[in-house]
Amino acid sequence: MKKIFALLLALTVVVCFAGCAKTPPESENEISPPENNGTGESPDGAQVVNPYIEYSSVDKAKAALTFAPFLPPENIEGYKLDEIFIIDGRILQLGYYSEEKNDRVLYRAAAGENLDISGVYSEFPSVNELNIGGRQVLIKGDGENIFLATANIEGNSYCVYFQSGADKNLLTKYLA
Repeated sequence: MKKIFALLLALTVVVCFAGCAKTPPESENEISPPENNGTGESPDGAQVVNPYIEYSSVDKAKAALTFAPFLPPENIEGYKLDEIFIIDGRILQLGYYSEEKNDRVLYRAAAGENLDISGVYSEFPSVNELNIGGRQVLIKGDGENIFLATANIEGNSYCVYFQSGADKNLLTKYLA
């Protein structure tokens, strides 16, 4: 009886393992994981959608938005507007660059209040609030420099990210 039981148990294990073995696709229509050749394209030519759309002017970008954003000037203390994007069809991003300082400032705006649109997830040792032009602005930095500022203006969310840090004076030029 023990031999029969052992034989049945062994046969059951063999059948189970045989059932789990990989079998070749039964048809060409079977779905398999996509391959990527390093170009961002799959073998069938489909491409990954880029959520960033670049615009040649602020006016063209504004026309594509569903809200009217508050906008800073195109040139601020040596920083010149050098990139204009709409991200995911809802966030306006303006990039400013200073050749003299080799520094970048990113300004973002989106419809709706209290949205985290900064894309900055760093922890900052100093977090405070400032009043700039009658608006409450949350600032984050290292105690001396402001690296990130967020505000709600007329029902919309705004943020300014300073790559190398800034003072209140420079921040005011972007949000006043």
